[in-house]
Amino acid sequence: MYPKSLEALIESFKMLPGVGTKSAQRYAMLMLEKSDEEIQMFAQALLDAKNNNHLKM
Repeated sequence: MYPKSLEALIESFKMLPGVGTKSAQRYAMLMLEKSDEEIQMFAQALLDAKNNNHLKM
């Protein structure tokens, strides 16, 4: 239905708790509307949170 790259993005959002297929599709479509700079900032925030926080989960 969607290109492979978009399907992969949808599947990535579905990994989040409480996010089903329709929400994941909405999130993916929203991200496609963002500028490259906004997407890079989002991705960097994820990486920074993962790498710079030592919370016990």
